[in-house]
Amino acid sequence: DVNNMKEEKNPEYKRVITSLENYIMIKWLDDTTIIPRESSHFGYYVLGQDVVTEDLKETPQYKEDWLGLKTLDESGRLFFYELPGAHMNMEYPWFREQIIRPFFV
Repeated sequence: DVNNMKEEKNPEYKRVITSLENYIMIKWLDDTTIIPRESSHFGYYVLGQDVVTEDLKETPQYKEDWLGLKTLDESGRLFFYELPGAHMNMEYPWFREQIIRPFFV
């Protein structure tokens, strides 16, 4: 059961995710590790093929709030970041200023 995609939804998944203080997602624009790279932000291929992707907010998962990501987003607790480069390619000063200080200090 990936991302609560079964016909019968597990309410525990949503309860756990909506209990988070914040949810931070980072997508690298040249990522070849996570395929498709849009899945770093919970996007994925449009159903039935493996070429065209859709953003999280276009998916039934978001619109019907299967995991609670829409709830987090609407309450200002879902954060999307995009960085140039390959997977995990980030400068520590950026990480410190954009992630550590605002969310953990």
